[in-house]
Amino acid sequence: MSIRYRLAATFTLLGIIFLAVFGGVMYFLYSNIIFAQLDELLMLETIHLSGYVYEDKMGYLKIQPLPSDIHRQTKDKLIIQVWNKDNRLIYQNQMVIGLQPLAPDGLNAQDTLFSTTYNGRFRVLSRPIYNDESHNGTLQIGYDLTVFSLTENSLIREMVLFTIFAVLIASSLIYLVVSREIRRIINITDTVKRINDADDPSLRIEDTGPRGDEIGELAIAFNHTMSRLENILISQRRFLADVSHELRTPMTIIKGNVDLMRRFGEFDEESLNTIDTQTDRLTRMVTSLLLLEQVETGRVEIKKTPVNMADLLLEVYQELVLISEYRDQRMQIEEIDLVVVAGNRDQLKQVLLNLISNAINYTPDGGDIYLALRKDESSVIITIKDSGPGIPEEDLPYLFERFYRGEKSRARQASQISGFGLGLSIAYWIVRNHNGTIKVNTAPGKGTEFIVRLPLTGAGIM
Repeated sequence: MSIRYRLAATFTLLGIIFLAVFGGVMYFLYSNIIFAQLDELLMLETIHLSGYVYEDKMGYLKIQPLPSDIHRQTKDKLIIQVWNKDNRLIYQNQMVIGLQPLAPDGLNAQDTLFSTTYNGRFRVLSRPIYNDESHNGTLQIGYDLTVFSLTENSLIREMVLFTIFAVLIASSLIYLVVSREIRRIINITDTVKRINDADDPSLRIEDTGPRGDEIGELAIAFNHTMSRLENILISQRRFLADVSHELRTPMTIIKGNVDLMRRFGEFDEESLNTIDTQTDRLTRMVTSLLLLEQVETGRVEIKKTPVNMADLLLEVYQELVLISEYRDQRMQIEEIDLVVVAGNRDQLKQVLLNLISNAINYTPDGGDIYLALRKDESSVIITIKDSGPGIPEEDLPYLFERFYRGEKSRARQASQISGFGLGLSIAYWIVRNHNGTIKVNTAPGKGTEFIVRLPLTGAGIM
């Protein structure tokens, strides 16, 4: 049985149970109210009739003639019996049940007694009559419940018909609602099957139902997952293509020099230096890839200690200033505050090295590089600004991806770039794992400014 039929059957069964319980409760309340009203009526009639019952001089019970209008409203439904102490009938207004007592058990009652007799036909009040605290007889007044029984049966029949009608209507509505929601689930299932069959993660679920319910949230979550999966697959393909491209050049150079040495049968120093340089390049790329993979997967343990960022910036500046001077670039520190952050010193140094080296690589000879370190109330702000060609807006979303170098946007020769486009990715993940942020302000022809923001000591210690 499909889930829609199971759900429809379950809700229908619950509806039947609810209506049955509701009907039973209503019938019980209705019966109690009717009997309470009848008992009150019988009690009033009993009090009224007690005034017409008396004892003669011989001590026998007698009843005075009753006015013709005493039971005007209920004369067809009230049966009155007066029994003496010997349980002999001395008065009865109607011969509905012959000379039998309305309630046999009530003839010996010591107090007022209500009972339903003759299989629910009569509601009877039995009230003993006392003379000098001795039992002298019994007054019984019964109400004919035939009309009430007919009304009761009619009520039960109408409730059953209403229940059947309500169940049919509710079942149809439940089936329609469940079918509509199941169709949304089937749509999700069909989309997943198409994705698996076509191996196309670009497909998305087109859900036309409410966006705020559980199925709508499932569709949104699934589409979000597929978007991330698609981006991962695209990044993976681009990563493989970029790695292949980056490996091809040094491997080709190494193989070409090895072939030359084999052909001439001698090891010249220039070829060995070239092989050594390209091998170092491959080693750096593999090391950077391994570091980036460890940082992205959280396998790099970040042991945070207080780090003096002013000392760290001066240290990196002294290591790289000679390279910038060699290219006739002017690197200067515009502002430096004494600030301490909670972090890993080696990794934070790697961030500065990558960003400043990147600025050196993309700043033309004779250009300017500005460094600054300042703080606000909760964080330290590091800025590295160059006077290079800037980065087009369309390249910014990919700036921190692996192997992105933006040669076109920077208008540089490939031979001038010594890196692999991994430095910004490494810097991004290190800063992020230090609970910080890294942003870029750039425009074509106006240079590039990287802004790193890290929490001060105490805000980021784990």
